Amino acid sequence: MISKDIKALTGVRFFAALWVVLFHFSAELDLISIVKPFKWFLDLGHLAVPMFFILSGFILSHNYFPRYSLKDHAEFIYLRFARLWPVHVASVFALMVYMGIIVVHSGHIEDSNSFQVLPFELTMVRNWLSKDLVWNYPAWSIHVEWFAYLFLFPSAFLSFRQISNRLILLLSVSVLLAGHAFLPIAQFPGMCAEIIFLFLAGSALCRLRLLLPDFPGTWVAIAGLLLFIVAISGLFNHSIPLIYLAFALLIFGLSYDGGWISWILSRRPIVYGGVISYSMYMTHAVVLKYFASIGHKIGIQTLGLRIVLAFFFIGAVLITASAFYHLIEEPCNKALRRNSPFRSDPIKRDRHQAEGLI
Repeated sequence: MISKDIKALTGVRFFAALWVVLFHFSAELDLISIVKPFKWFLDLGHLAVPMFFILSGFILSHNYFPRYSLKDHAEFIYLRFARLWPVHVASVFALMVYMGIIVVHSGHIEDSNSFQVLPFELTMVRNWLSKDLVWNYPAWSIHVEWFAYLFLFPSAFLSFRQISNRLILLLSVSVLLAGHAFLPIAQFPGMCAEIIFLFLAGSALCRLRLLLPDFPGTWVAIAGLLLFIVAISGLFNHSIPLIYLAFALLIFGLSYDGGWISWILSRRPIVYGGVISYSMYMTHAVVLKYFASIGHKIGIQTLGLRIVLAFFFIGAVLITASAFYHLIEEPCNKALRRNSPFRSDPIKRDRHQAEGLI
C-alpha cells in the first residue's frame, strides 16, 4: 500500500516550484556575477512543469481511484475547482490592481487586448485553444490541469484502474513518456497536449506502484536523482526523454517514503514549502511584476544591491505564497467544501499533499 500522506512528494513540490520561480527570475539573476555559472540550470526551470503533470496524474489516482466512479465525476470536479480556482482568481485580481497602478502613473494600459480574454482566463479554459501567455502567465498550466480533471482523469480511471499486469503498465508508462518526448507536441493547437501524455503516465505509474508494494523504492529514487543530474548536466545534451524518465523514477521511488532523499524532503520546513507551493507557483509572476517596477524606479547598480534585492524577491515570493495559502487557498477551499451542492462526500480525501501543481 502507498502511505496515506506521502511527505516526500509534498516536499519535492517545493523544490520544483522554486525552480520555476528562479527560471522566471533568471534574467535578473544573470546580472549577479556569482550566479552566472548556474545560469544553465536556471534556464531549465521550465522542465519542472512536466514533473508536476506526472505527479498530478500519480497522486490524484492514488487519492481518488479507490472511491471514484463515473457517477461521482461532478463531485470530483467540484472538489478540484474548490482547490484550484480561488488562488487563480485572486492572482488575476492582483494583476488587475497592478495594471490599475500602471494606468494611474503612465496613463495607458499595457495590453488592452488582455481584457477581451478575461472571461476565458477566469474560467480556466483560455489556453485550451490558445498558446498566448497573458495575465498570470504561469496559469496556462492551471488551464490544462483543469482540462485534465475534466477529461483525462476519468479516462485514466477507465484505462488503468483494473489492470493487474505489471508489464502492460510499465510499457504504458514508457510509451506515454516517449510519446510526449518525441511527438510534435508544440504543433498541436492550444496547450492541452502538454499534459495529456504526462498525466496519463503518472496515473499508470501509480497503478504500477500499487502492484509493487515491496519494491526497493529508496534505490529507485536514488537512480532517478542520479539520472536527473546526468540528464541536465549536458552530458546527453539535456535529453528530454531522460529527464522525463528521471522524474518518473523519482516520483515512483519517493512514493515508498523511505531512504535519505525522502528523509530530507520530509523535513517540516520543506513539507510546508510543498504545502504552499501552489500559491507560490500562482503568485510569483505577480510578485515579479511588482518587483520589476520597484527595481526600475530605484535602479540596480552595485553587485551588493543586486544580491540584496534577489534575496528580497525570494523572500517576497515565500511570504506572498504563505499569505495566499492561509488567507485565500485554505479558507476558500474549506468554505466551498462546506457549501458543496453534493449531499454525500464519498471522495473526501482531498488532502494538501502532493497533488501535482496544487
